[in-house]
Amino acid sequence: MANGLFGLGRLRRRVRPTETVGSSGTVVLSGFIERNETNAKVQGTARWKTFSDHLVNVDVVAASVRYYLNLGQSAKWTLEAADETPAAVETAEFVDDVLRDMRTPWAQVVRRGLMYRYWGFGIQEWTAKKRDDGKIGLLDVEARPAHTIERWDTDDSGHVVGVVQLMPATQKLAYLPRTKIAYVVDDSLSDSPEGLGIARQLTETATRLQRYQQLETVGFETDLQGVPKARAPYGVLDEMKRIKKITEAERVAILQPLTDFVTQHIRSVETGVMLDSATYRDQGETKAPSGVPLWDVELLTGSGSMSLQAIAAAVERLQREIARLFGTEGILLGGANVGSLALARDKSHQLAVVIDSALTELAQAYQTDLVETICTLNGIARDLWPTLTPEEMQFRDVEQLTAALGDLATAGAPLGPDDPAINVVRSLMGLPDAPEEDEVDASGRGGGEDELDDLLPPEPPPEPEPDE
Repeated sequence: MANGLFGLGRLRRRVRPTETVGSSGTVVLSGFIERNETNAKVQGTARWKTFSDHLVNVDVVAASVRYYLNLGQSAKWTLEAADETPAAVETAEFVDDVLRDMRTPWAQVVRRGLMYRYWGFGIQEWTAKKRDDGKIGLLDVEARPAHTIERWDTDDSGHVVGVVQLMPATQKLAYLPRTKIAYVVDDSLSDSPEGLGIARQLTETATRLQRYQQLETVGFETDLQGVPKARAPYGVLDEMKRIKKITEAERVAILQPLTDFVTQHIRSVETGVMLDSATYRDQGETKAPSGVPLWDVELLTGSGSMSLQAIAAAVERLQREIARLFGTEGILLGGANVGSLALARDKSHQLAVVIDSALTELAQAYQTDLVETICTLNGIARDLWPTLTPEEMQFRDVEQLTAALGDLATAGAPLGPDDPAINVVRSLMGLPDAPEEDEVDASGRGGGEDELDDLLPPEPPPEPEPDE
């Protein structure tokens, strides 16, 4: 039965090790990705407007993205030579010079590339140029915004072989082959070529935060303790209209001030309304006045859950949720006297891990799409290709470092005068590196004798000899 019509027997076959059998889980039809989205805000091209709106108008999103980018772009990048031979070292220096000799500075290239975590993917197009030394370098590495990528060219396994960009200025389509772009994708939660970025994951929370902030604004303007309720003698006015004592236009004009107050009750220095003090009268013979006014305005009281304090608490909670998603909770510490130094350090280290992860993925993409491309264009042998490496993000405390070094010295492991840790500490303190050994004389003082003589005050003139 297992090998029958509904069994697996007909599917079994020998597969060569070099053969790819399966495919990705994302359906791409004629270059268009099939998305099973139920939220109208993130369907089709509308998602880019939603993501951009949150990036621009939700303060905690903007602050988190800028904080993440500023820290990420500050990392130092190095090109490690394949080995210590002169040819390998020279190749590393050449590639480093190419990456620093472009229209767009390298730090800006990195900052734009790091946005892939927000959008889900990042595409940058490189353009080659002929250098003055006859070699081939890079003219520029320019970002191709996510919202301009219309279609994806993928193979049977789901690998990207090219993209189609809709150029905003000309509304023409341009095909960018995979060999011409630097491409990085956040595919941790989705194997779609577009990945799944933070922008999609915070959509519901950010939309709710905007709504709560809108309610908070309305609350300040309208007190948020209720909605206006007005009374007007509609029956009297209708009767006056019926007996043609007033016209419909006059009836509307009589009610207009009260209508405007109810519909436009934003608090300001001009907020207020004047009403007739007349009351309803008894319909009997005495026609005695009652206690019910013909005209009246009051507020429908709201429940305690709709107070300003509750809205403020909801806003703060959503801000923390968004910051937690970015890994930037540390920027919210200190508000309302909440937080500690230990907690701030812990959050900083967590953010460093997030940035290191993003820089590592970016380095892998740049290694393949830029470094190896430069070497290939210049005919450099593969065994000489250098490796592009970003430094790790570490939040170092000078006091902690010096205290730890002091403990080591007390334990019998003092630093030598040429220990590299000295320059690390001096750098954190904003001081230049310690002088080299050839700059230190036998007495341990920096500089030669002539330089020391220049720093000393001039000797006093000799005293005159006494007369014989």
